[in-house]
Amino acid sequence: LNMDPMEWIRSNHTGLAFDFVALRDLEEDEEVFIHYGREWEGAWENHVRDWSPPPEADLYVPDYELNSIPELLIRTVSEGSYSAQVHELRCRDEFRELFGLEEESDADHHPCRAIDRYEENGKILYNVEILDRNGDSSVCWEEFGEVLFGVPRDIFLFVDHPYTRDQAQPWSFRHEMGIPDDILPTHWKSVGERNGSMMQPAPTPHSPFRIVGLR
Repeated sequence: LNMDPMEWIRSNHTGLAFDFVALRDLEEDEEVFIHYGREWEGAWENHVRDWSPPPEADLYVPDYELNSIPELLIRTVSEGSYSAQVHELRCRDEFRELFGLEEESDADHHPCRAIDRYEENGKILYNVEILDRNGDSSVCWEEFGEVLFGVPRDIFLFVDHPYTRDQAQPWSFRHEMGIPDDILPTHWKSVGERNGSMMQPAPTPHSPFRIVGLR
């Protein structure tokens, strides 16, 4: 903490971190709270007061909830694809081995689609196509790979497309967390002044700390 901040930035390090040290013994199952600051709390209260759900928000179900519904019927190709929505349908790799496909795979699950669904001896079974995905994140295509017949519902796994969860949406709540001014070295807070930069107004207690002169 006595190091000049410019010297600290140029050095190799893991980053700035805070250690939380208990000043008394903590009981088992006792919960520890961290105050994010009055600015954060006010911004959160405003968000709760003013926020309204986006259109069709009640129709969204995250992948972990879909995967917890064993009786959920999987749509077949003729009933509509999942790939155009926020979820991707995948098939667990252990079923490939269970059904006699000998080619080894490093993946735990693969893109797939249900081509048929039927009932047999009181059980719902599926015929599925395992897809091979080629290309990178900008250009990719799917090729027909393997077919499994008569597989159970357990083979399927829903996976959310990247950045489709609530926390990744632009309407989600975001706000910097405050740091009490008195835990930061004084010479860190004057770096802008020493570098000839315009200083920000003095932060309020528990407001976010900004070093203006560092670029």
